[in-house]
Amino acid sequence: MTYRKAAEEQFRALFEATPHPVLVYDPGTLNILLANGAAEVAYGYRADELCRLTLDDIHPAEQRSALHRQIARSSQGKRYAGVWTHVAADGTRFDSEVTGNDVWLRGRRHRLALVHPVHDRRAAELAEQRRLQRANAQERALSELASDPRVSDGSDLHIVLRHICRTACEALEITRASVWRVREHPEALVCEALHDIRDDIPHAVPLVPATACRTYLDSLKRYRSMDVEDALSDHRTRELTDDYLAPAGIGALLDAGIRLHGRLHGVLCLEHAGGPRRWHHDEVRFAAQLADQITNAVIRAERNRQQQLLHLIASEVASGTGEDFFRLLVTRLGESLGATLVHIAETPEGRESDYASILAGWRRDGSRHDGHYPLAETPCRLALDEDTCMISHGVANVFPEDGVLAELGAEGYIGIRLRDSTGEPIGLLTAVFDRALEPGDESGSLMQIFAARAAAELERLRGETRLRLAAAVLENTGEGILIADGEGRIAESNPAFRRITGHDPAPLQGEDIMDVLTAGDPATVTGIRRGLFRAGHWEGEIQCPRADGGAFPAWASFSRLAGTDDDPPRLIAMVSDITELHESRAELRYLAHHDPLTRLPNRVSLREALDRALADRTTSGTEVAVLFIDLDGFKDVNDSLGHSEGDAVLQVVARRLIDYVHGDDLLARVGGDEFMLLVARHDARQRATALADSLLEALDAPFEAGGRPIYLTASVGIALAPEHGEDAESLILAADAAMYLAKNEGRNTVRTFQPELSHQAYHRIVTAGALRSAIDEERLFLAYQPVLALGSGEHYACEALVRWRRDDGSVVPPGEFIPVAEQSGLIVPISRWVFRQACRQMREWAETGNAPGRVAVNVSPAHLRAGNLIGDIHAALADTGIAPTQLIVEVTESTIMQAPETVSRTLETLRAMGVEIAVDDFGTGYSSLAYLKRLPLSILKLDKSFTQDLPDDLDNAAIARAILAMAASLGLRVVAEGIETEAQLAFLRTEGCELGQGFLFARPAEPAAPA
Repeated sequence: MTYRKAAEEQFRALFEATPHPVLVYDPGTLNILLANGAAEVAYGYRADELCRLTLDDIHPAEQRSALHRQIARSSQGKRYAGVWTHVAADGTRFDSEVTGNDVWLRGRRHRLALVHPVHDRRAAELAEQRRLQRANAQERALSELASDPRVSDGSDLHIVLRHICRTACEALEITRASVWRVREHPEALVCEALHDIRDDIPHAVPLVPATACRTYLDSLKRYRSMDVEDALSDHRTRELTDDYLAPAGIGALLDAGIRLHGRLHGVLCLEHAGGPRRWHHDEVRFAAQLADQITNAVIRAERNRQQQLLHLIASEVASGTGEDFFRLLVTRLGESLGATLVHIAETPEGRESDYASILAGWRRDGSRHDGHYPLAETPCRLALDEDTCMISHGVANVFPEDGVLAELGAEGYIGIRLRDSTGEPIGLLTAVFDRALEPGDESGSLMQIFAARAAAELERLRGETRLRLAAAVLENTGEGILIADGEGRIAESNPAFRRITGHDPAPLQGEDIMDVLTAGDPATVTGIRRGLFRAGHWEGEIQCPRADGGAFPAWASFSRLAGTDDDPPRLIAMVSDITELHESRAELRYLAHHDPLTRLPNRVSLREALDRALADRTTSGTEVAVLFIDLDGFKDVNDSLGHSEGDAVLQVVARRLIDYVHGDDLLARVGGDEFMLLVARHDARQRATALADSLLEALDAPFEAGGRPIYLTASVGIALAPEHGEDAESLILAADAAMYLAKNEGRNTVRTFQPELSHQAYHRIVTAGALRSAIDEERLFLAYQPVLALGSGEHYACEALVRWRRDDGSVVPPGEFIPVAEQSGLIVPISRWVFRQACRQMREWAETGNAPGRVAVNVSPAHLRAGNLIGDIHAALADTGIAPTQLIVEVTESTIMQAPETVSRTLETLRAMGVEIAVDDFGTGYSSLAYLKRLPLSILKLDKSFTQDLPDDLDNAAIARAILAMAASLGLRVVAEGIETEAQLAFLRTEGCELGQGFLFARPAEPAAPA
């Protein structure tokens, strides 16, 4: 006891002497038990006041859930550290780095928190640490959602949506999250779920009409997600400010579209209260992944709802017959679908009928609906003619002569033609709704399911003919059918059943139907008998025995038919062999983890295997290496020979590579021309480099494509654990970065990851994200440089050059962002935008009377390869009214030679439209002059590398003279680029160069009426 007392006294002395705030709290209740003097100063409370608070009281509301999880995850005796925001007594907030561990006082375990307030010099470092904390929280949240049974089974969509909203608030440390459904008629946003960490703020409005958020909705329909740093001033959300954002104090939005059936189904809205907030690309990706979770949840909920309705209705109407069946069916359909009216009608003359006779009708208001009605000028006429008619909205306006529709105020309509077993129309199943039918509405699918049963029942009621047809169906249907007496003894079987099971007819007579179909399995038999007892019907999957002793999966339907005085009760079983369905499901599971072209594992499989290898590394002592293999120049194979030939080459590549994979090594195809190899063994480091060299050697032999040999090389990047990353994502990124280094250093080589590569990769990612935002936020602009006639000085044209202005007003050099745009796939939308903007500017200049003769636009190689360049140019010209003769399309010499046949066809089409074609940077490529002669060119642009140092550089002078002479012989004009001195200008004039541009005349400038 003396030692413990001395230790506690020593602890208290150190506790008070510590210059930083120190708190001791109960990890179970979060009550603060002790606070030192530094804590009093930092928080503005006296020590006794602090001891009446909990940790929740000194943290902002948006961090409390994350704080609770952090404390709960910290096991006994384990230290933890993190960056948290604290709240002082006067309400001010300050960020602190907090370190926590266990401490024992008076024989009880408590938790000690050492608080280091963040100073300006560490703010950036800790902000990044804080971002990583949130990123980790997001990954955990996605993992937890994926394994949460509430999310996976989709039994209660509203619970799932609220759970996802709450998860988003916790992972992103935001104030509010909500899910909105896009209603189409009339268009509006309807709130489906909401979570707000504040108790004193009113909840969001339940509905926002589309007229109040048109720009916002249009943006979401165009892009997958929308990150808005300043929601109150951004043009996309300005309409929502007064009624939605400002009342709740929302300052920033991160919204992701929920797409279903190819349309915008809804929006996941993530909201930050207070001032603006810049969203990190990790957070944007997280929002999109949550939206995908919601999409899957909606699909599962729709499927569950349909199945529940199907089973509910089926169980109630299965044993019904005749008019009783029809009355029960329309009643249950009407109640389940939320319809206004449902009826089953007979059409005596089939498709030629002029009227329909209602066999059973149901109206929600309880009034009668029976008798005959004419088909002319009604949607039922369409249903009878077209098999199915679905009108989503405004049906009463479309058919104003239909008095019933007008009386009901009908909006939606579904009509399904009932056909007999020969396919002839015999009636209609119709439902009318006083609401619009949204895309994906399952009402029609559910009605289709019961339409067949209704048609069969209607056919039965037609008398003896139906009995003869039923016998024919029994003999010819593809489903196996057994008919048993009331005791379950088999009386008859159809040929399909005997074919499916291999039984002979005689031995089946008198056998117990349950034994024949289930081999007497107790659980299955009990379930079937319970369903028959309760509802007279049961259906489900069984293992059906074959006569040879085997078994197969089957879908079985049992129905008990009630007997009459003249007809004893019957038990009918229908059996369908679903072996192919099971095989299809197995194939789908296989395809989910394998590449369908090469049959190699895909990225999902590799990621799972890599996660397992990293988890096992510490216990098994194995080494882990990842090789990223990218085929060099494979795009040229697809462009020149077509994708079918390219696919064939990829299959051969896969077979060659797999020959070098042994043991537990895993080769996966992870992209179009990208493969990854996982090596997890005790000698992985040593084997990785040797294996990479072997893989390159495997590609040395030529490949056969298009009837001729082609040669391929590859660039390989290697990353090792743990020095290049301790988790799968880090290792993959490291291997990817090393592969890019191999490409940059000449291709057909192997490089191992170096730490500085991660910074380069990060820079590419950040630049691509910022560029994407710049495109969305319209921060790109065009600068124009005039092209002058060197003889007269007249303005011949101007060249449009794309530029990017940052938020701070600085301009990003094209050489910094154009390569990133090409790598990230953004160059095509940028190129498309440049064409539209340049044509608009020409129209504005024309309206002022100061337009140059033409505008020249550079086309990217990717835009040429995309195959839609002609359509994009045509649209830009049509939208602005600019004549094709006012446009010059500039194509680099190297682009022409990459895919000469494709480029030639495109240029021929543009020239036929009247567009002028210019070859940019002429003289720097390797084009054939004979080939250039066949192209529809108007202009050659002499590269500035040949105009510099003129006329003193004799080599450049000779090249310039040769190009000018060649152009003259081909009838082409020449534009000399980069003219900066009077001496250069004089030389070019003397040698007969017609046109030129350069700093001597004007630098590229933003739009203005050209001189």
